[in-house]
Amino acid sequence: MSLLNRLKQKAHRLVKGKIPFDSAAQYWEERYRRGYNSGAGSYGELGAYKAEVVNGFVARHEIHRLIDFGCGDGHITGRLEVPRYVGLDVSKQAIADARRTFSGDTGKEFFLFTEFSAPPARLTISLDVIFHLVGQADFEEYMRALFAASREYVLIYSSNIEQVGTPESPHFLHRKFSDWVEKNAAEFTLIEHMANPFPYSGDELRESCSDFYVYRRDGPP
Repeated sequence: MSLLNRLKQKAHRLVKGKIPFDSAAQYWEERYRRGYNSGAGSYGELGAYKAEVVNGFVARHEIHRLIDFGCGDGHITGRLEVPRYVGLDVSKQAIADARRTFSGDTGKEFFLFTEFSAPPARLTISLDVIFHLVGQADFEEYMRALFAASREYVLIYSSNIEQVGTPESPHFLHRKFSDWVEKNAAEFTLIEHMANPFPYSGDELRESCSDFYVYRRDGPP
């Protein structure tokens, strides 16, 4: 690994260490308020890969509207090619920033997760969010909303393993979310699993522990 990448990783760890963690909403609100971004997964090759997969899915299935459960700083939003986009987040700062950034784009809307109320869409997406839902109640609420808001497809980009959290990364907890889907959203079937081309081996800036998982509703909503 190059010296530049080692320095970037060190800086990334320091940023995380400076922000106290009481809840996911508090952590991300404070993070965006301090001017930090959504993280390495939304930028560079990783960000480009995520956008490419979502855009390909949208084009193949002729999706005209999607709901993004975790729009963050909006960097991925700007790469997505869909006529109608709805972005949700737990951070008031992130939503305010996104509304300002895309103020001239009438095809994009942004809402605080707790205040969103709108008709379901054919597609809902969750990109690098689930492993940040450390609290069990937050995880349950998010997953119910993610699947309830979909009329047909749910596209998830996340790790899918069980792992105990660590004090060094209090805002990060791996979850085997597919077990939750089987028990609580049985009307959805996993139809595709796409392993990402940058599997994680220690480089937080260039590699990811997430893969894409595509769920489809078996019957009418």
